[in-house]
Amino acid sequence: MKLLDLFTLLVAAALAFLKAQFPKLPASIGATLGGAPVSLALLVLVTRQVPLAVRAVDLVREVDFAFQGVLPFLLFAGALGLNSHAR
Repeated sequence: MKLLDLFTLLVAAALAFLKAQFPKLPASIGATLGGAPVSLALLVLVTRQVPLAVRAVDLVREVDFAFQGVLPFLLFAGALGLNSHAR
C-alpha cells in the first residue's frame, strides 16, 4: 500500500470516528466540518513543499471534472438531497 493510500485511510477513519461521536450532526455539516480542516492542512503542507501533499494535489488536478462527464453526475447527486417542498 502506498503512503498516500495509507494517509487517505487514516483521515477517513478519523473523520468517521468524529462522526460517530456526534450522531445528531447532519451528514452535510459533518462532511464540511471534516473536509475544511483537511483542505486547509493540505494547502499549508503544499506551500511548505511536502512531497505527499504535492502529489495529492497533483492527483486531484489531473481529474478534469467538467469535460469528462463527472460534473453533471455530481450536480445531480447533490440535487437529490434538496428539499423542493420548503415553505
